Amino acid sequence: MKFFSLYRVELRRLALSKFVWVIAALSLLSPLFGYSIFLQTLSNSTMTNQYIANPIMAGTVIGAILWALLAILESDRFYRAKTDVLIDSMISPIRIILSRMFTLITLSTVTALICGIAYLPITMVKINYLFNFKLYANSFLILLLPTWWISILLALTLYQITRRIEFAVLLYIGGVYFSFSHYMWNNYFAHWINPIIVSFSDGFSNALILRITLYTRVLWLLLTAGTWVFSLLCIRRYQKRLLGSFVCGLRKIYLPFISLALLFTGVMLWVWQPLINHAPYEWNNNIYSRSDNYPPRATHAAYKLTAKKSGTIIGTAEYVLDKSDNSEALIWLDPGFKITTIRYDGKNIDFHTNNIDINEYRGTTFTIPKGINKKLTIHYQGFPKLLRSFLPFSWDNSSSADYVSLSNAATVPDFTSFSLPGKYDLELTVPKKLTPIVEHQILSDYTNNKDGSRTWKTTDAPGHLGWITACDYKNIEFQAAGTKINLLYSKKYDKNIKKYDIPKSIAEVMEYCTKHLGPLSFVENDSLMMVQRASSISGDGGNAGNGWVEWGEFLFTEKNLSDPLKGAGAAEVFAHEIIHEWWGGLGVYSEDDGLWSDEGLDVYTTYRMMKEKYGELYAKKNYIDIWHSNVDAQNRGYYYRHPEMLSKLPLKYQADLKSQEQTTNKYCRMPLMILKAEQLVGGEEKMDEILQSIQKKYAHAQPITYRDFLFACGLKERDLDLE
Repeated sequence: MKFFSLYRVELRRLALSKFVWVIAALSLLSPLFGYSIFLQTLSNSTMTNQYIANPIMAGTVIGAILWALLAILESDRFYRAKTDVLIDSMISPIRIILSRMFTLITLSTVTALICGIAYLPITMVKINYLFNFKLYANSFLILLLPTWWISILLALTLYQITRRIEFAVLLYIGGVYFSFSHYMWNNYFAHWINPIIVSFSDGFSNALILRITLYTRVLWLLLTAGTWVFSLLCIRRYQKRLLGSFVCGLRKIYLPFISLALLFTGVMLWVWQPLINHAPYEWNNNIYSRSDNYPPRATHAAYKLTAKKSGTIIGTAEYVLDKSDNSEALIWLDPGFKITTIRYDGKNIDFHTNNIDINEYRGTTFTIPKGINKKLTIHYQGFPKLLRSFLPFSWDNSSSADYVSLSNAATVPDFTSFSLPGKYDLELTVPKKLTPIVEHQILSDYTNNKDGSRTWKTTDAPGHLGWITACDYKNIEFQAAGTKINLLYSKKYDKNIKKYDIPKSIAEVMEYCTKHLGPLSFVENDSLMMVQRASSISGDGGNAGNGWVEWGEFLFTEKNLSDPLKGAGAAEVFAHEIIHEWWGGLGVYSEDDGLWSDEGLDVYTTYRMMKEKYGELYAKKNYIDIWHSNVDAQNRGYYYRHPEMLSKLPLKYQADLKSQEQTTNKYCRMPLMILKAEQLVGGEEKMDEILQSIQKKYAHAQPITYRDFLFACGLKERDLDLE
């Protein structure tokens, strides 16, 4: 019987099988488990996480297991019926196995398409105006469907090698455990059945997440397809066992070659992952060391960067050097970039790029000819690579049609051979609809290009080129407590910003802090920028610096904004990050226990504000009680009570315990100590006076220490000991 005829017969048989219908029905129901049970791997921080990523992840894992079970049982059907000898005498076993594999792939594909169509209406209704059909479709086609194929191929392979249901099932369970094991958590590419999706974004691009997920699916399809072809060599022949059948199978010389080709390609994709920075950390290797005492100095710096929709970055760095004397120069650049030319005074000069990457950089050396006030120009292009040490949590450097996020280290050369000036010029080309922010400065001067992009320019920008973010931002300007606020957010969130009057909420925080802590000291020109960023980059929380505040997009979602009394969580993060503008430049923490920090002052101030806004009972339940609970748990900890035993643990566990201890100290123990200080000094009004005096005295001086705080309160260390 020819292959296609056999395939049609097998497809009809399985399509009419009640057991296959049960497997298909369970696969269709499996995404429902992603809304609530433990299979949920993502937080519900965004609507797309809650109604796309989590259900599809559940469907991916459960469906993959179900189709693997069907594959194993169908492979054993002839042997259970004891008709294998008769069937093999009439039809080539390879044709039977090939038709079975393609039949299972076909049925799983049809089931996945039906699943995508079935869940489309409810997903559109739930996500509402934030729904992204392209992301929805890609999630099924890149995440769910290929994983089902991978699982089917693996199950067929295991059975064809062992030809025992129980062995195949046990080996498959071991493979699932391997993928879920915490030992593999930081090995992103080892997750064959549960690819790690840190977070989907509602209002920003998910291009990089989908790219790297697609890469892992292709990698595992090649590996499992290679092992499946290899398993064809193990088909039992002439009543022989595994080894004898394998020797007979080698007569089909094309099978081992196909298997090796597929496996070799998969292994190469694993080893030479083009999206990942493979440079090792060498803490003792100082890549910034110099041997000469009088390096040349750049009197002018200018950068030209073009961020393509495909993710490619094309860059040009220009420097005017005050002098050079045939000296050797060394620059470091992200390994994803390739330097095309280096020119000095308009002439090309030779350069050599090292093959060894160090500390996530790749070095290039060249000799700068003798000259005075000559221009050095470096042309390069490529893809900035993800930091391997932070996978799967580093989605920082990426470029797409909808979002650009680039760090300084990923976009411009890092010099060790001469010093840079304090200012630079920049020409940044991004897709037309994007508005760029460079180191929390909004660019305003641009020209339209014929290719659908815009070139933004800035001259004499202070400092060094820092973080570049470009999105379809909307900018709202308003006044709050005498400070001009620029609120930038994705236009997709415009409805929520207006519905919940976010500028008013920001003004409330600013006015409270100004009243209780004094005027804001850490802003320039009485201006403060507040920026929304993708949760896949900044997480669900935020961060702040002098004159700027950043939040993850969760703070602007309907779920968060519609629940003002949800407890000490995301709603308070909104205020917490703004409060950082008052304490961010003051607090320092101890190298020993992390006790003293600006975080503790922020948490205490947030508690005071929520107490005033929602009442004492709310503040006690959501702040004080939680502080006490975490501190009590820390006090009961064995290694906290016996620190001398901590050194006997492996370094990894020591680091984890110390990190937990510092977190508790900063966010729970220190606020309780400040609360106790408040009671000892005479109440909230007196504490406000003390905090205002600290602000005035230390705003532009050295950081305040714990002893400085005790002195301002007129207390001693033993006064704030927690019983």
